Amino acid sequence: MATMTSTDKVDTDAILEKTRALRPLIESLADEQEQQRRMPEQLVDALHEARLFHLFVPKAYGGLQVDPMTYMRVVEEMSSIDGSAGWTLMIGAGAGQFAGFMQPGVAAEVYRDERAVVAGKVEPTGKAVAVDGGYQVTGRWTFGSGIHHATHVGGGCIVFDGDQPRPGTGGLPVVVRLALVPKSDCEILDEWHVSGLCGTGSETFTMTDVFVPEERTFLPFFDTPQQEGPLYRLPLTFLLAQVPLVPLGIARHALDILEELAATKVPMRMGAPVPLRERPRAQAEIARAEALLGSARAYLYESVEEMWDSLLRGDEATMMQRTKMRLATCNAAIASAQAVDIAYNLGGGTSIYKKSQLQRCFRDVHAATQHAAVAPDGMENTGRVLFGLDPAGPMF
Repeated sequence: MATMTSTDKVDTDAILEKTRALRPLIESLADEQEQQRRMPEQLVDALHEARLFHLFVPKAYGGLQVDPMTYMRVVEEMSSIDGSAGWTLMIGAGAGQFAGFMQPGVAAEVYRDERAVVAGKVEPTGKAVAVDGGYQVTGRWTFGSGIHHATHVGGGCIVFDGDQPRPGTGGLPVVVRLALVPKSDCEILDEWHVSGLCGTGSETFTMTDVFVPEERTFLPFFDTPQQEGPLYRLPLTFLLAQVPLVPLGIARHALDILEELAATKVPMRMGAPVPLRERPRAQAEIARAEALLGSARAYLYESVEEMWDSLLRGDEATMMQRTKMRLATCNAAIASAQAVDIAYNLGGGTSIYKKSQLQRCFRDVHAATQHAAVAPDGMENTGRVLFGLDPAGPMF
């Protein structure tokens, strides 16, 4: 179990209690969030009041700067109440870690606003043409979760010198920068019409010939951190490991719903009319689902704690620690979806009604597992390392 220094110590229980206290509000707004396709302003206000969007923001800028496990438990707890709420928090709070890589003057300006939230996408689908003092940025980015309540937006870009991409270093074929701009510099497109995680507001956004000063560009996890502390020395692998926290929470919710439903549901099938919970097949399946979920969750947390312990000692994350975390990341998402499938299938016809939370859990978890962080090639990459090969690409 990881230990923390006195300067890093936070009251995890108090933060978790604030999160749990939001349950009635989140549940009352769940349908509205689904229909609006974004987080309702009332819930955004509540998350700001609880300071949950600033979990990873450095203390130097008024943030909480919590340890990874506290953040993970909060996101998982929120996701166990509602998948869209959990995902939106995961993105908004997770981006607070980027502040550790911003130039101090830029970060101080951004987080002067107590309601500051950074949204966007690191994937470099934009183009940043070098000019005096910075870059002219043009691009189109998808999946800008939480962009409606964000104050600033970051878009990953490939840097160009004239018409040619600038050659990269440190394992990157080209130079990549995250261009940070006020949200007003972006155009938000109404394209988030999806099957699951509907309430995350993960809209497409564009920038057209926007000048971004050099000091407002950086590359989190690759650039030298501007803030001290192990939180900002975590590798890119940890950013990917945040994604399965939402499926883990969704799966917990689905199994809790099923366990409550099984006490009263009498399946309309041949045989004795007994409640679902008394049927041997259902008993075996719920046990399998709990084992899937519990073991996957434990492996993910173990991998993060092991790496955190190394960073606290002043060491760097090893390749094998990164490998373990990537494997645990993909495994947690896969196992969570399997657990939800078990709950959904055992729910039978009840599961398909819109009033059933099982159908939303089913839609949400399968939307979450489409994220690149938990794609099958993650398993392939860990297998390469386990066989003694170098990982393919920088996403490790």
